[in-house]
Amino acid sequence: MITKVKEPYYEMGYNLLAGIVVDEELKDQLEAILKDARTKIGVLIMKNRQHIKETNTGLAYPRGKQTSFNIAEPKRSFDLDLGKRMYLLDGAMSMRKVEHLFETDERMTNDKIKAFAQRAIEDELDEMEDGHE
Repeated sequence: MITKVKEPYYEMGYNLLAGIVVDEELKDQLEAILKDARTKIGVLIMKNRQHIKETNTGLAYPRGKQTSFNIAEPKRSFDLDLGKRMYLLDGAMSMRKVEHLFETDERMTNDKIKAFAQRAIEDELDEMEDGHE
């Protein structure tokens, strides 16, 4: 049976914990470590600009295989400056609440899990629209 987990769980921004979510107690400890790391990384980057390149990313398909690449090029009108790039790094190195966490005690196909999750999320949205939450 698949159910929605009611207790709050957290993940590192942009799924950087690679499939590990943590409870509130561990989240607080990880946040303290990440805050220190963000500060140290920020200082290191800003003091060593000669050692960095600001890049954009793209995808290419050599021999049909999706491959990401970085490109350092002259800035365009809407490119992020270094300060905004650092702000994105802050978001990546922070903890954020997992909005929808489900748990099951049996192996299921991905299609069955996705169908359950979609229906459960849609039911929540319907309840919120009806003013029940």
